[in-house]
Amino acid sequence: MNLRQQFLRYFESKNHMILPSSSLVPQGDPTLLFTNAGMNQFKDVFLGGEKAPSPRVVTAQKCVRAGGKHNDLENVGRTGRHHTFFEMLGNFSFGDYFKEEAIALAWEFVVKELNLPLDRLYVTVHHSDDEAFGIWSNKINLDPKRITRLGDKDNFWSMGATGPCGPCSEIFFDQGPNVGCQKPDCKVGCDCDRFVEFWNMVFMEFLAHADGSRENLPKPSIDTGMGLERITSILSGVTQNYDTSLFSPIFDALSELSQVDYRKEAQTEKKISARVIADHIRAMSFLIADGVRPSKEGRGYVLRRIMRRAMRHGRNISLQNQGLSKLSLSVIQAYGEHYQELISHKDLIQSEIALEEERFELTVDRGLSLLYSEISKMKENQQETLEGPVAFQLYDTYGFPIDLTADVLRENHMFVDQKGFDQAFAQHKEKARGSWKGAQGKEIESFVNKWLGEGFQNTFLGYEVLENAAPILHILKDQQEVEQAQADDSIVIFTDQSPFYGESGGQVGDVGNVYGEGFEIDIIDTQKCTGDIIAHYGRVSFGRVCVSSMATWKVDLQSRKNTAQNHSATHLIHSALKQVLGDHVVQKGSLVSPQRLRFDFTHDAPISDRELFEIESLVNQEIWNSVKVEKQVMPIDKAMASGAIGMFGEKYGSEVRVVTMGSFSKELCGGTHVDRIGDIGFCKIIKESSVSQGIRRIEALTSTQALQYVFDLYQNQNRLSETLGVSKDKLSQRVEKMLQQQKDFKKKLSSVGAQVSFDQNQIENLGGLQVLVQEIDVEDPKTLREIADRALEKIKEGVVLIGAKNQDKAFLLVKRSANLKELHAGKLVQEAAKLIGGSGGGRPDFAQAGGTQPENLSKAIDQIKQALAQN
Repeated sequence: MNLRQQFLRYFESKNHMILPSSSLVPQGDPTLLFTNAGMNQFKDVFLGGEKAPSPRVVTAQKCVRAGGKHNDLENVGRTGRHHTFFEMLGNFSFGDYFKEEAIALAWEFVVKELNLPLDRLYVTVHHSDDEAFGIWSNKINLDPKRITRLGDKDNFWSMGATGPCGPCSEIFFDQGPNVGCQKPDCKVGCDCDRFVEFWNMVFMEFLAHADGSRENLPKPSIDTGMGLERITSILSGVTQNYDTSLFSPIFDALSELSQVDYRKEAQTEKKISARVIADHIRAMSFLIADGVRPSKEGRGYVLRRIMRRAMRHGRNISLQNQGLSKLSLSVIQAYGEHYQELISHKDLIQSEIALEEERFELTVDRGLSLLYSEISKMKENQQETLEGPVAFQLYDTYGFPIDLTADVLRENHMFVDQKGFDQAFAQHKEKARGSWKGAQGKEIESFVNKWLGEGFQNTFLGYEVLENAAPILHILKDQQEVEQAQADDSIVIFTDQSPFYGESGGQVGDVGNVYGEGFEIDIIDTQKCTGDIIAHYGRVSFGRVCVSSMATWKVDLQSRKNTAQNHSATHLIHSALKQVLGDHVVQKGSLVSPQRLRFDFTHDAPISDRELFEIESLVNQEIWNSVKVEKQVMPIDKAMASGAIGMFGEKYGSEVRVVTMGSFSKELCGGTHVDRIGDIGFCKIIKESSVSQGIRRIEALTSTQALQYVFDLYQNQNRLSETLGVSKDKLSQRVEKMLQQQKDFKKKLSSVGAQVSFDQNQIENLGGLQVLVQEIDVEDPKTLREIADRALEKIKEGVVLIGAKNQDKAFLLVKRSANLKELHAGKLVQEAAKLIGGSGGGRPDFAQAGGTQPENLSKAIDQIKQALAQN
């Protein structure tokens, strides 16, 4: 069993729920560039906005730190413990166990499961945390000399200026006196590498307020983290994470793809390059698998920085052509068993890396030549800092990430003017700002009509290929035809042969890239114009593009595949609707995108659950039959005679394309489709609704999106089942029962409200306080709180005192307004409860009690009144 599994199984045996790693792209958290800690996916749980999936949870979380506040990029490869990608093992308690059990669990795992020697283990606690110190010394029996108290900087954690926070306790491993600074007085807290912190436990027990004050959380929680790379190096007896089994498969593959054998290489620049590559190939593989694509902005830009940094270091060790793409296989094979997304996105990972390697080769030589020329000038002039505008030119024209420039300069003991670069970048963005759509609508059609008159034509190649070489024949920018465009410009481009599908027939346009010698354009939409001319909307991501430039036009493979799955599923749904509801069903519209599908049709009534199940079953049965999808071009009359269905109101030419799916479906369609129906995988209808009178709409998902939807439903059902304490097959009965109980309770409250009235005669002045006193009979004691709330609303400020009888039981309730902080309702009720033969208490503002002597209720009320009068 590997260490990751050992950790998960250990905590599973301690009643923790194993949860999968969340994506590296944080969901619903705009404050984070990437997931960088195990607690990220539980942020809303700690903040109280989301219910925990279980009181105890354990995860192995993939993390990236390569941008923003948490950025280890510059140190990667030069130290043995900095990484862009790493795994964080963590156990969490949401209001369940706290310090004592968290410490005990960690210590048991470290000492008994991992068998780390006691004489090399040390811990730290916050300087004010006597409780944690006591647990370590008295419960764990750790020598106090091995416990170090540290301040807020090292041992206090907070989510931000406000929110949950608390002290930390960390476990350290002594790597020995020959590691680190080697000073005789070296101890825990030294900045050297001798004492390595490998497990951090955060005790979230406070809530921080904006004014700097803190209050105790009602349910303290635990958040822990142990870096897999770090603990693996400790167990392996090495001081460098790169010397562990986590990196061995990558270095083995790298030695076959380059001129460097990492294990035999001395501590040279080549060894540093090998480390950079080994680290970065993990980061880029996992990021691409989680949906990040290299680009010029945001997460995509960070990915491109990582990729191009690895590519430059690849040159240092003579890495083979497209060596990183090949090297990614070692990551997929080493990590794929646990992280299945690597296996399912294997082709995408390799193709994205290969494409970026091609782009880099197009520009790197000229960029490096310019940079080395600048370095020579700087040496002549005895300068140490490269000017910001020059660094920006490298970025803008040659696609050089700023940290790549900084890397080359650092090797020459020079620096980059980061502030100047930032200013040049901001000025450029301001000049280039504008709508990405550029020329559109009537303006674009006027240009197209002019070109058509000049003999311009284009051919759609996208049925057969997703990539081809063709010249850029026209460029539109800011509603004008131009000869060239540069980085960050929003443009529309045209060619005579394109694999990009232009939006039509309900199917959205393709996205992808167009690149050539010294430039690249990100295509973010494709539209079909007059004469079937295809308009490609995009933004120049780097370099300069000119009319007549030869380019590679490449459609995004995954996006096209998802769209084809959804489009073919739309045809199946159409046919199934006719079979289940009748031949009156006519298509009135559709939307087919990579994410989902939508189908509008004629029908007068909502579709029943039974009918929806039958429609969905028919569709999936055809998918699982997996017949070949036939696509033929034929004369329109022959197509209609064969039984093909066309969309009402659509204009067709003399020849049409017919898409046939066995004997189940035959339609006129120019869209893109799967080769076999089985390629859809699975279809799930998620919504049925009304669009207008007589028009209904079905929305559905296919393939992995459909599976994710079903999995989410399954998880929600499990959580609801656990919350309500019933089996899944009895959930509906329990919910119906709860709704009926709620309905009955509201009725009861209404009847109580009608029976109980408040008037001025019931309000007494006791010790200068307004006190509303009532003694009543109630059928249900649960309604007393509602009565008290209504009474306090009536008097606004003061005290409500209610005594109630129910058969042989008595009840007392005291509620005060917020301004009377000196009064403690709990103490008032606690003493009076003894008179009715019971007990009770509560908060300062609200308290209640019950007893078995209703005959003494009046005495109890009088005692509370006397106490209020003497207040």
